[in-house]
Amino acid sequence: MQKVRPGMAGPYSLAVDCSGRVGSVALGMGPDLIKEIVFSGKMRHSSELFPAMSQVLNSSGCKPQDIEFFCLTAGPGSFTGLRIAVTTAKMLNFAQDTSIVAVNTMDAIVENATEYIEKTKNLFDKLIVILDAKQSQFFTSVYKRKDRSWQKLVNDTLMSSELLINYAKKDQQLSAMLAGEGLFYHSEFFKSKGMECLPSEYWCPKASNVLKIGYKMAQEGNFSDPQKLVPAYIRLPDAVEKWGNKEVL
Repeated sequence: MQKVRPGMAGPYSLAVDCSGRVGSVALGMGPDLIKEIVFSGKMRHSSELFPAMSQVLNSSGCKPQDIEFFCLTAGPGSFTGLRIAVTTAKMLNFAQDTSIVAVNTMDAIVENATEYIEKTKNLFDKLIVILDAKQSQFFTSVYKRKDRSWQKLVNDTLMSSELLINYAKKDQQLSAMLAGEGLFYHSEFFKSKGMECLPSEYWCPKASNVLKIGYKMAQEGNFSDPQKLVPAYIRLPDAVEKWGNKEVL
């Protein structure tokens, strides 16, 4: 049952992104964005998420019980940020029976490319999204532009820099671009290999794009079971990996 009040054009939806360096919160009604707040600095998820949620709700006279869909980036991404977002989603579901929509972080970043193309009219056919997985590896996905949308060619996977570059140059007929927070640390490396990056303002996921994707998923009935919802990390925390290696040895 939709939580629609008199005079509303559609259900409210709330979206958060805590998967990367700088988080954000967005409020929407139906498919339309009402307001978005970006956190004031890097890794401010724990201190700014709830104040930002309150601010976007209050700005529209919206109450938590009015929210029908809670959309979040469930990963891959920041260990702490993802845990905070997932816990918030479960809390809202328990308290208000709010439906949960879990959006893939890489898919949210791809929507930045759509905005870039619409703004600049600079077309390209392939987008490679990369996150830094450390130890000379990248968590990456590859997308091909088709009919003004993006088709995922390679699902989220770990790749070495060499394999990533070789794949990017594999199909010379497709003009490829790079995006993703992994470029904050390694953009010069990829540029030296003759690869082109989107401007840095298009590297991070945004709650407004999480909202956009999440609303479409909600219309398709693609909700997450709160009991089964877990963060999708880029890789296991260092302590867990070290313990696992110790067990193997």
